[in-house]
This record gives sequence, structure tokens and C-alpha cells, in this order.
Amino acid sequence: MNRPSHWILASLLATGVTLWATGAAGEWLEGHPADVTAKVADSDAGTPNPDPERRVLRRPEGRAPTPVEFTVHEIAGRVVDRGGWPVEAARVYRRPHDHGRWQNAWRGDSAGEVVETDARGRFRLEWSGPLVGTVCVEAEGRHAPAYVRPSLDGLQIVLQDPLPDAWLAAEAASVAADAPEVRESLLVGEGFLKGPEGIEIPGARIQTREFGALAVSDETGRYLLPIAPGPMSLIAWDTAGHVATAEAPDPGRNQGMVPLPELVLRPGLELRGRVVDGDGQPVVDASVSIENSGSLRSARTDETGHFTVAGLAPVETAVTVSPHRGHLGLRRVAMVEHDLDIGDIRLERPRQEPLRLTVVDSARRPMPWVHVVADQEEGLCRAYARASQQGEVVLAGLGSGPVAFEVRDPEMEPVHVEDFDLDSRMLVVSR
Repeated sequence: MNRPSHWILASLLATGVTLWATGAAGEWLEGHPADVTAKVADSDAGTPNPDPERRVLRRPEGRAPTPVEFTVHEIAGRVVDRGGWPVEAARVYRRPHDHGRWQNAWRGDSAGEVVETDARGRFRLEWSGPLVGTVCVEAEGRHAPAYVRPSLDGLQIVLQDPLPDAWLAAEAASVAADAPEVRESLLVGEGFLKGPEGIEIPGARIQTREFGALAVSDETGRYLLPIAPGPMSLIAWDTAGHVATAEAPDPGRNQGMVPLPELVLRPGLELRGRVVDGDGQPVVDASVSIENSGSLRSARTDETGHFTVAGLAPVETAVTVSPHRGHLGLRRVAMVEHDLDIGDIRLERPRQEPLRLTVVDSARRPMPWVHVVADQEEGLCRAYARASQQGEVVLAGLGSGPVAFEVRDPEMEPVHVEDFDLDSRMLVVSR
């Protein structure tokens, strides 16, 4: 090694080994993206990460984003018809197009399984990847499909009358158009959750109001939440009746990991009520859903018909009692500004006599062969029928409350509903 040529040879050999190792490491990283987490730099801002312990997604040029690992959750629930009776052998699955670009961003995110409901309408669905997207329920030939967002508090899904395929296609397109755009983004929000005394809270739920993404805090109070560009509202709650809300600004980009506000749980408000039947008797084991500031909670009535949901934010809150064993469902809206008892929620049974009506145009001429859907309680009770040649329609299984109508012509084009005259039983429509 005393001669210059020896030093030159050694340098070339060292350089070759370095280049080979770099290439091999690069190939290994490409083949094992799920095992790598970038911690140092933020690729969008181009500046060092001020907190080296806070992990930041990087997307190197020409590579897929570094995956983030999420816990596999179980989505459980029950499927019933609009009379509250269990629907057996309904197919429950995650809507496939919810994955899209997320497949490369989250470890283990896949379309998952398709399960069937049992004799009591119950199901358990494994959900991998981030808790955002749509749960689909189908009972082909018996009911129209239903689409709901995932929840860890237990789902009660109500299936309605079957609809023509063309009607279903139009509804599916509408659902897809309204789906959260989070799947087109590669943004991950990272935040921390603490209790009133500043102690980390594990197992709490965090949700966005805008698109329903849901997360659960880990043992350090940390949570990861799939988000989309734009400002957002956050709500967090735990099983002890605490709640926290915060507003997060627009992250200003569409990929990477961004910090979210630290959430501090405080005692929340409590909502109570009682579910009774038409005779004033308690309805036992009825499913009650609470929509509060973007969060979805659930409860069941006890042997006295009472239910209680704690940890609510002071906002307008929707209370939905699902159909139950021959009783139709009911929805109420209440402003929760303090602990509130909303009193009795009275469920009714379907009317024995069907609703008979005639569809006519503005000149009172019958509209033959049109398709009619009658909707009560914002989708909790929906009946379908097709008009006869004389425009006559028979809709069964409805309650006594107000009815909203949707009408389509024989080619499935929407028709404007002008008025419904209850005395003459005429539904007036126009093109």
C-alpha cells in the first residue's frame, strides 16, 4: 500500500463496494416498502423535521409513499328490514373503490372479506387499513342495497324495498359522487390526545366531521387519521363520557404527514330518553344511533326502554331509533346545550291499509308506468311501487307520518314532484 497505484486501486474497490451496497439497499427498500418509515425530512416542505421522533411520510421521486401501519379493526352490526325484522344471508363488505391509491399508502389495506348475516341479522367484518370508506350491504332480489360509513360502536343497518336495476345504478352513482375525496389524497394527520389531568388517553375515538374518517388513540394517546386537503373539524370521545373538539387548518398539500391539534378531553354532555310503543310500553333492546358533531355513537334500550349516551358536544344532535320487531323507525333532532332528557320516543307499527294514490301531471292527466318511492323519516321507511296504466300506485308498509315522494318516468329520468293532495290522493308531477 506504499505505492500510489495501490491507493488508487483501494479507492476504486471501496467506491465499487459502496455503489453495490447502495443499489442492493435500494432494491431491498423497493421490495420492502412496508418495513420502512422516514423520520428525517418533509419532502413537500423540503426542510428538516424539527421533531425527529415524529414520523413524516416521504415520497421519494419515482417511489410509492412509505406505508403507515394501521390496526385491523372489527366492524360489527345487525341488518334489519324496514319493519325491524332480521335479514338473514345479506352480504356485507367494504366498497372496493374506497381503496384506490390508499393501497400503496397503508400497510395491509385491501378489499377484505365478504361476510353474510346470520339468522339474527348479525355480522362481523374485518376492516384493515384506515377507518374511512363505506360498508355495503346487499340482499339481492329482496331489498335495495344500503351504504353506511364504518363505526366501531356497532351498526344497525336498515334495508328497504327492492328497486329496479336502473334506479339502483343512479343511486350508486350518487353515492360514489358523494364519497369522501380522502381516497384521492395521501395525507395523514398525526395528533395526540390527553385527559383533563394531562394524562395520555388510549382507546379514545377521533373522527372528522367532513368525511367521517375514524381513528383510535394508542397507549401514548397518539392517533393517525387519513385526511384530505382543506380545513376540518375534529371530535374525540372516550368511554368515560369525555369529549373534545378542535378545528384544523388546511394542510396546504395533498401528501405527507401533517400535525393535528392536540385534543384535551373534558366532561361532555349526556343525552337520555325512553323508547315506547303505541301503547306506551317500553321497547326493549332497540338500537339508538346518535349523530353529534360528525361522530356516530350507538346505544341500546334497557328493560325499561331507557337509553343514555354520554360525552356529547354542545351542538344540534340527531337521534335515530332503528325499526324494531314490527315497529317503524323514528328520527328526532334536538339541540344539546346541557344534559338533556328528550322524554319518550313513540314507535308505531305500519298502517294496515296501504297508501293508494294516482300520479297525474299538472293538467290532472294520469301518468302511466312511472316509478314512485315514498320516503318517511329520511330513509328509515321507504316503499316502492310502479304506477299502472291509469297512473295508480299502491304503497304498503308506511306509517302515519309525513311522506316525501320521488318519481321517475319509465326511462328512469327524474320527474319533479309539485304537490300531494291527501284528500284526493293525487300526486301532481311535472317534467
